[in-house]
Amino acid sequence: MSDNQNSPVNILSIIAIAVAIVALGVGAVLPQASDLLLSGLHDVEITDATSNQMLIYNGTAWVNQNQTEPFTVDGWEDINFPSLSLSKNPSLSPGQGVILSSGSIQGLLFAGTVAVNEVFSGGEILHGYKEGSDLYPHVHWVATSSDVGNVTWFLEYSVTSVGDVYSAPLLVNVTQAATEAAWVHSLAAFPAINGSDLTIGSQIVFRLYRNATAPTDTYEFDAGLLSFGIHYQLDSVGSSLKSSK
Repeated sequence: MSDNQNSPVNILSIIAIAVAIVALGVGAVLPQASDLLLSGLHDVEITDATSNQMLIYNGTAWVNQNQTEPFTVDGWEDINFPSLSLSKNPSLSPGQGVILSSGSIQGLLFAGTVAVNEVFSGGEILHGYKEGSDLYPHVHWVATSSDVGNVTWFLEYSVTSVGDVYSAPLLVNVTQAATEAAWVHSLAAFPAINGSDLTIGSQIVFRLYRNATAPTDTYEFDAGLLSFGIHYQLDSVGSSLKSSK
């Protein structure tokens, strides 16, 4: 008698499993927790047709079977681009030279008397990124003399998620006073980048430059670039899947 009473539940569970497998096979979106019969899939393993990873439904979401409880964090990380890794424009290139008071360690020197020195690069927003949160670009630099004046750094950039079209680049800048002492490590922060539409795997491309003829740039000596960086918020250690949280 009890077997007959349980049979409708078993049949519904089998139907739900079959529907999920067919959906994955055609690349359809997996059902959400609120969908009918989904409770019958708890702890059932299936293969993701896109990444070929084994997934398991943990009662809330489909996750990698090897990480049924993703490690969550609440903190910050930094994507860093060392100065000597940045690509140069041959005709508008900053100089390369010693960036400390002694020794032979070199970096990029952005002149205070040349119209423009510029560099280029790009990179990926990493998988621990808290999707939808803002990005905070900045430069680490040093004054090369004890003279007074301001240095203005310019950043031209565009960033977008996979499958989206790049928008026209945005141009921002930050002005910071020289420290009146040579070789002091300074950090100059640009305005935040709106991250409302960004996901893991988003790609940023950028141009970083100093225009010594800008009215706000009054330091007439070289500014040594140490690195360009992007601070971003974390909410996990990596991601459950290759291309999604």
